[in-house]
Amino acid sequence: RTLGLLAGCLMLVLLGGADGNRKGMERVYCVAIKEEMWDYAPSGKNLINGKTIAEDEHADVYLENGRQRIGRVYKKAMYREYTDCSYTTPAARPEWLGFLGPVIRAEVYDTIIIHMKNFGSHNYSMHPHGVFYQKTAEGALYPDRTPDHFKMDDHVPPGGSYTYRWEVKPEHGPTEDDPDCMTWIYHSHVNTAKDTYSGLVGPLITCKEGTLRKSNKYDPEESVRYDVDQDFYLLFSVVDENQSWYLDDNVKLCTDPKGVDVDDPGFRESNMMHSINGYMYGNLPGLKICQHRAVAWHMAGLGNEVDVHSISF
Repeated sequence: RTLGLLAGCLMLVLLGGADGNRKGMERVYCVAIKEEMWDYAPSGKNLINGKTIAEDEHADVYLENGRQRIGRVYKKAMYREYTDCSYTTPAARPEWLGFLGPVIRAEVYDTIIIHMKNFGSHNYSMHPHGVFYQKTAEGALYPDRTPDHFKMDDHVPPGGSYTYRWEVKPEHGPTEDDPDCMTWIYHSHVNTAKDTYSGLVGPLITCKEGTLRKSNKYDPEESVRYDVDQDFYLLFSVVDENQSWYLDDNVKLCTDPKGVDVDDPGFRESNMMHSINGYMYGNLPGLKICQHRAVAWHMAGLGNEVDVHSISF
């Protein structure tokens, strides 16, 4: 009986060891942090009712530029993927992705490798949810009492680079009862609120084995997944531009920047951008679906107590 129990334990250890040695793909991404101007309503209209911004008394509050109003265009920091790590040619991306970073996809047993370069003017990082990482790939700044060589991932300085390695282990992937792919996010975690309101957030999708094609490249004619024809990622967020690192730069866009009181309640409300992927009032483009096609919707919210959203189709 004792030998039987020992044999059973040995079998479990051997099986566990064999499973632990399984390896999937290395999915490599070259991601830059870029500072660019972002337009929350590029049409200049409320496309839900067809009115121009000036004609719509509600949209006007948030989108009309004026003496003490920034309007619809803000300076932001955004994650942008490139075809290689020379960071010269931007990778193709769906237009509906808006200001979000590239969709990072991997399946169980895969390793995600992200070569990140910071072209911005502040310290930034990349911190993931839903995957396994070593301390040196956490990308989160906090007083953890670790030595300096464990903190290089926490805050990449302007002009600096860092390589993050994240793993999708079975215990972090979808369970048998879950959908084929699970929805997560990644974001900068130096000052989480200011970093994310500045624009540094993106989608991270973890999938069951055999769900993803070998290539991560976006192709409007072919899905990256075998199980669906299309998938969309939507981030519902009231982006508080008052907390952005670039508030002072954005105030200069007002026609009378010296007269702006950044603590004025009306000014602060005008910078609360109720958006989906950084688009407001129906300006989100590209959500085109053909009849009888299988579609996966990935939805997330990010922010504070105002970011509890009711979503309906």
